[in-house]
Amino acid sequence: MNKTDVVDLLTEQHNEVKALLQKVSTAANTARQDPFDQLVRMLKAHEKGEEEVVYPAILQDRDSAETSAVDARIAEEKSAEQVLQRLTAMDVSSDEFESAFASFRAAVERHASREEAEIFPVLRERDADERKRLGEALIKAEGLN
Repeated sequence: MNKTDVVDLLTEQHNEVKALLQKVSTAANTARQDPFDQLVRMLKAHEKGEEEVVYPAILQDRDSAETSAVDARIAEEKSAEQVLQRLTAMDVSSDEFESAFASFRAAVERHASREEAEIFPVLRERDADERKRLGEALIKAEGLN
């Protein structure tokens, strides 16, 4: 794996998000807060990077199928942000949270799968230098390092 290749970075982040989703889902009610907080930070940074770096790079080419895929992914992210706001206002040890989180998890996993199927192949078509440039810009935008 290349530490600055945009597709490698995004893939690694998707794997981390999936692991955190699993951790929150399987944690005892009283042990959910920390992994949930980690998940919230990770998702916010990840989506910020995609919205500031990845999607604009794809949209600059203006291919209608790619534009449609980006628009759909952005709509999913906006919906997820609203659900995440509701989740953060809930008691993580409640049954209400557990039920709402299960739906949220499924939506996030569908979103990631769609990105991997529709967005990642477009990024893989870029040459190595462009993928590295995008990866470095992604890291900077996310502010995770």
